[in-house]
Amino acid sequence: VDFWLIQYFWGKYDVGIYAQANKFANLCWLLPNIMAQLLLPKFPGFEQKQIQEIFSAAFYVNMVLILLTLFCTHLFYAYYLSPAYSKGLPAFHLMLPGYFFWACVIYIGAFVSASGKFSYNLACSSACFVLVLLADIIFIPLFGIKGAGLANTISYTAVFFIYLYILVNKFSFRLNDLLWPRRQMLKSLTKILFK
Repeated sequence: VDFWLIQYFWGKYDVGIYAQANKFANLCWLLPNIMAQLLLPKFPGFEQKQIQEIFSAAFYVNMVLILLTLFCTHLFYAYYLSPAYSKGLPAFHLMLPGYFFWACVIYIGAFVSASGKFSYNLACSSACFVLVLLADIIFIPLFGIKGAGLANTISYTAVFFIYLYILVNKFSFRLNDLLWPRRQMLKSLTKILFK
């Protein structure tokens, strides 16, 4: 929807600029997608404490991935891309917080699927679609590619908080345990991933 609205209101040139920025932001989803697929069949055998450690670790690993994505993107924009593409950097910066939260959602969605609660994923996916659509319709005509980046961040962040609500209220997780790292977390994670 965002590409179509950008083209309609701002033209093909802006679509190309936005597409480039969007592809760089997508880099921060590579590792979470791989890890979530590896964890999907293992989630049913984990204790709640282990799952909390995974979510907490993912939260902080995703922060590092965002910083790496930011660094690599600026490197490519500075040395490899035409200066015209730098117009997409503000949109990239605006979408990055949302991409961080969506990278966290990737793990939560895998856990919810492994738990057999597909209706929760359907509800969150539907909410995301509606939020992205509404935010795009509101922000793209006003702000162009920056509006698209902002729409992504608003929508993905909202869905992250919906999933947190589900984890706390439907799966009895404690919010504090989901987000704050614990001392033994790294040891536990290496055991979980490599056993």
